[in-house]
Amino acid sequence: ESTTVAMFSSSVYGQSKPSLCGDVLAWADSLAEYSADGSNIKSSISSIRLGSSTINSYNPGTYVHDPRVNGPYTAWMTGNHGPDSDLYYCKNNGQPVQIASGVVDFGMGSDFVAYSREQVIYAYSFKAGKEFQVSPEHQLTQLLGVSDDRVIWMDVTSRDIGRDIIMFAEIP
Repeated sequence: ESTTVAMFSSSVYGQSKPSLCGDVLAWADSLAEYSADGSNIKSSISSIRLGSSTINSYNPGTYVHDPRVNGPYTAWMTGNHGPDSDLYYCKNNGQPVQIASGVVDFGMGSDFVAYSREQVIYAYSFKAGKEFQVSPEHQLTQLLGVSDDRVIWMDVTSRDIGRDIIMFAEIP
């Protein structure tokens, strides 16, 4: 059965992808208060548990793009996939924590978030509170996704060989 959860009309939030993890659907939405000229836009992260009719809202105090929820963790970017995008997370809708700047894309694992910055793949461990590089040194990459506890990327160092090289790493 289909149902409409949120609608966007002439809004930047219609470009932000929702995410579904387990039975929780999450998406970015606007707050009522923002400057008339469109600058200093602040967002909320809305979520609903499938089968429920209650929409929860979390206000991180930033612009939100492509929010993702996995268990107690929520992650989002503060820009639309570019050098001006910061990556944040929070646990149980608590205080936002900045992970990195200049993030192009990201994906969530069970206890980590993987992301690409300057064509390098990194992971941030929620438990350890640390960033580490996943892709090999001197390899240019494009993040393809995160599945379970694996990060998948394409080696784009040399596109002259006429074939795509897909790589992955398991994050312990």
